[in-house]
Amino acid sequence: KKVRKFRDDIHPLTIKPQTYTGTREYKNNYYAETAKGGNFMIALYREPKRLASHKIYNYELISLWQWAKEHRSADYIPPQNRTDKGEFIGIVNPGVAVLFYQNDPEELKTMTRNQLSKRLYIVTEFKKDGRICLRWHREARAKKDIQETYKIKWETSVPILCISPSSYQNHTLFAGIDFEISSTGEIIFKE
Repeated sequence: KKVRKFRDDIHPLTIKPQTYTGTREYKNNYYAETAKGGNFMIALYREPKRLASHKIYNYELISLWQWAKEHRSADYIPPQNRTDKGEFIGIVNPGVAVLFYQNDPEELKTMTRNQLSKRLYIVTEFKKDGRICLRWHREARAKKDIQETYKIKWETSVPILCISPSSYQNHTLFAGIDFEISSTGEIIFKE
């Protein structure tokens, strides 16, 4: 039987060429779609011309397919050893905790545990355009039952939040980079 697949992905991955090629170019390769969340990490770099106090990042989205192909080659340079994008800050993976601040990161240090709880989210997915999808750390409902929000709300928490690079550059702190969470749930800020 012949199967016709209507695909959502505009730029599928080209895996390898067909053994027997034809006259139609689109039929000459094997294609695959990446799984949802196929981008499995973002490497963050500080721009060289910026002060350390400014959180303007260059970022590099790294998909699992890209990493699997490149990391075995002899000329592979891990993200933490690259110098062309600026000073390496850290890597953000799904499952990393994120805290939001409105004006200055110092405002988080004066908040109560209850107030910090409203601003604590977990990274769930990276989009191809650089957006990060986050889930409030206490949210347990299925994603299909919740509507995504695209704007940060400072006084209340939202179940699922998808934010652009400009939002997470100017309003976020990442666990492992900017703060740690102890086994008792205490947030320890790094200097």
